[in-house]
Amino acid sequence: MGLSFGGSAAVSVVHNAIGSGGIELSGSGTVEHVTYPQQLLRAAQTYFDAGEFAMAVIQSHAACEVANARRWAASFADREIPHLQKPIEAFLSDFSLIRDESRNVFRALTALDLEPQPFWSAYAASIGKRKRIVQAAEKASEQEAQSALEAASSLVAFVERNERVE
Repeated sequence: MGLSFGGSAAVSVVHNAIGSGGIELSGSGTVEHVTYPQQLLRAAQTYFDAGEFAMAVIQSHAACEVANARRWAASFADREIPHLQKPIEAFLSDFSLIRDESRNVFRALTALDLEPQPFWSAYAASIGKRKRIVQAAEKASEQEAQSALEAASSLVAFVERNERVE
């Protein structure tokens, strides 16, 4: 399977000396900006590639929760209401957005509507699978893990692509 995360940009590095006997760099290369949720998705891919399908599902959802939490926090700042963040977060139980209450507040705060997105139904189904893995030690199939990883990758990309509230 093999998913791609993050973006890259070409960078030229010119000679740079650090101190008298420092390090000198020259040449060009590619620098890739990888967010923490994207790093978690890469870890999920590694679990998937190793046949650890339940761990791939769990790690995929961890990536989504981090992306959602970061988008959530940025939205409070964007809307200039950071003082409401802690009371609202205390009211809501998690960042999975499967509960209507959480999703409604997320939508109002971020102007992002997740339910019409093509990944939503697979993401919602994989949340149930993650819960059964964590609470009942249920196994995950390769297809379930692949579906969770793809849905999570799409959700993270969607949330990160839509960073600022206008």
